Amino acid sequence: MRKFIRTLTAVLLCSLTLNIPLSHACEDGKALSTAIGKDAPSVEIVVREGKIAIYSQDERHALLQEIPYSTPGYANYASNALVQFEDMNFDGYMDLKIAASVGRANRYDDCWLWDTTSRKFVLHEALSQLASLVFNPESKTVRSYTHISASDSEEATYTWKNGKLSPIQRIERTASKDGKKLIEREYHPHEQGKLRLVREQEVSPEEAMRNQDEDV
Repeated sequence: MRKFIRTLTAVLLCSLTLNIPLSHACEDGKALSTAIGKDAPSVEIVVREGKIAIYSQDERHALLQEIPYSTPGYANYASNALVQFEDMNFDGYMDLKIAASVGRANRYDDCWLWDTTSRKFVLHEALSQLASLVFNPESKTVRSYTHISASDSEEATYTWKNGKLSPIQRIERTASKDGKKLIEREYHPHEQGKLRLVREQEVSPEEAMRNQDEDV
């Protein structure tokens, strides 16, 4: 988990300080410009109170789309880390990630994917329900981590299949009855795609930490 948290923190910090291809950040009231991808428009996004306005960067500067938006009640990040561009489904087009809930342990984003048919960003409900997302363009996987309590957590890894998220691994960790150890349950998909339990074991907190580092 430490490696996972370090990775997540590094991504967030980079978005605050660097103009990196992976994720471009936008401050409230200021414009952010980016090229969506091949055969897609370059756009300018302006974050204002209550909405995000998306304009084309052609001569007409036409308004392409508006997305309702309000800053999360608790946001332990600077405002320019709350709205970001990132290719979240690895199709070569930049998508829009908007912070919906930023807590001390978990962060949830509204994930708007670029749709080549409508030429607009479309909210992906399933992706938006996952916590603390990290996207790996090399392995083309999506990882989520949900902190439930001091001892309980869940992490899951997904791939994209035909435009849908498909889980390839889920690991649940819960406290044992005596509270001294953790119970790890690992699930993998079977032939029909549903997850089945492949491993269950009692481990010490130190072993669980090592396992989390290896999973990442």
